[in-house]
Amino acid sequence: KLFDPTDPDKLATLGLIYGKNGLHGDALEAFSQAARLDPESFEIQHNLGLSYFRLKRYADARKALEKAIALRPDFFGSNALLGATLYALRDDEAAYPVLDHAHRLKPEDGESADLLFKVALSLALQRYEKKAYAQSLAYLRKASELHPDSAIVQARMAEVGRLLGDRSD
Repeated sequence: KLFDPTDPDKLATLGLIYGKNGLHGDALEAFSQAARLDPESFEIQHNLGLSYFRLKRYADARKALEKAIALRPDFFGSNALLGATLYALRDDEAAYPVLDHAHRLKPEDGESADLLFKVALSLALQRYEKKAYAQSLAYLRKASELHPDSAIVQARMAEVGRLLGDRSD
């Protein structure tokens, strides 16, 4: 019998089964109850955040994933998922360092790299509009590392370089 409202491990297992079968609302219920019983469980917090994310409850996902990362800072999955959550919340300032950390943990992951590229480019353009060219250039360099063939990044880097007085190109 998996449903035992007093056993966080059984509830977490039940949540995993629900989640694997696309029953994210039921998974959320099981993980929420498990998290109340064992709030210091990294696995429960991560899966709670994942359930919220799948239900597009991004503000709730953020809280659970931040707890998961506090418990296990170098777990790629939580960092990538929190980065995606922050991106969905349109909080690029907070998403950038999280996605950058996720990318350093697993540079071969194309999805997190693409999301980091989008956030870096967005922040670069925001800084450009504010005439914070040095900051814009730093974000453009990160975007260029991720997608060196991006014409928009290369053009904007050249423009920012000229505005900063770099006449070498």
